Amino acid sequence: NRDTMSFATKLSHIVDMDGTHRDVMKTPKTSSAKISLPGRLFVGRQGGVPLVYPAEAEECAGMEPVLKVVYDKRPVPGAFDDFDTVRNRVKEQWAALPAKGTVLSAKLQQKIDRVLAERQYEAEAV
Repeated sequence: NRDTMSFATKLSHIVDMDGTHRDVMKTPKTSSAKISLPGRLFVGRQGGVPLVYPAEAEECAGMEPVLKVVYDKRPVPGAFDDFDTVRNRVKEQWAALPAKGTVLSAKLQQKIDRVLAERQYEAEAV
């Protein structure tokens, strides 16, 4: 979520009418700190810490997803835990997190850096 993870995911990948897949990454001119994450994403744990990966990253293979589908046209049966279960899980997982760290995997950071470099090159060419 935007406040705790310092990012917000909006449109990050699109499939055009002709079937072409494109990653989308927003880079507002007003603040370089407000970029969005490009492409389809996967959130998994590495050493107990949740990290965001490009969905196609090899590291994701065999990794259990942190996020799960809870609504697919309607609520998914059995997807929601009771409040006490959620509260206990949050308490346990929050305590296990390092005080500071990054939420982006190295692969996702490389992808972001590549897009930013391409856009800088395009801006200079204009």
